[in-house]
Amino acid sequence: MKTAFDPRIVAFVDILGFESLVQKLENDPALHEKLNYALRRIKHLKVSSLEGNTAQSDLEISVFSDSIAISAPKSNYHGVIWTAIHLQSDLLTLGLLTRGGISCGKTVHKDDILYGEGIINAYKLESRAAIYPRILVDCSVLKLLNDGYRSIFLRKDTDGLWHLDLFSIGFLPSGSDALVEDGWDPH
Repeated sequence: MKTAFDPRIVAFVDILGFESLVQKLENDPALHEKLNYALRRIKHLKVSSLEGNTAQSDLEISVFSDSIAISAPKSNYHGVIWTAIHLQSDLLTLGLLTRGGISCGKTVHKDDILYGEGIINAYKLESRAAIYPRILVDCSVLKLLNDGYRSIFLRKDTDGLWHLDLFSIGFLPSGSDALVEDGWDPH
């Protein structure tokens, strides 16, 4: 059987400050529970990708420590973007910041085997360009999105780079009601 090396949309997401969090676990049981819960949520994404009739059923998801890779055939860019936004939102509600990149390129991602230009480019976006807690979207993915889709799920940052808008799914940080009353715009 030949291994498919096809164009895939690939997201690479990293939990920021993970090493520091792990070093504090022994003396902070509440932090340990929070981190354990977060990692169980990520595992749930992985398990959902293995079941039929779920939103993630056509995604491949791999998890290693604080790194998560999500991919799908090029035609399912929405599945990867939607899952990455929800992951980022879920972790933010726990106080965990993420940084990542989403790219497109020929990639193998099957049964936790992952290699190719899609994951390499997504990793480079995360490690070299994201800088802040955000998930950047590569121009190879931007070309697939129409203006309406882009205006709903993405924002262009002050440095000219496009990133996922986790507030597009209705998530607002706790206490944001008072900020909105003072004129704060979450976008």
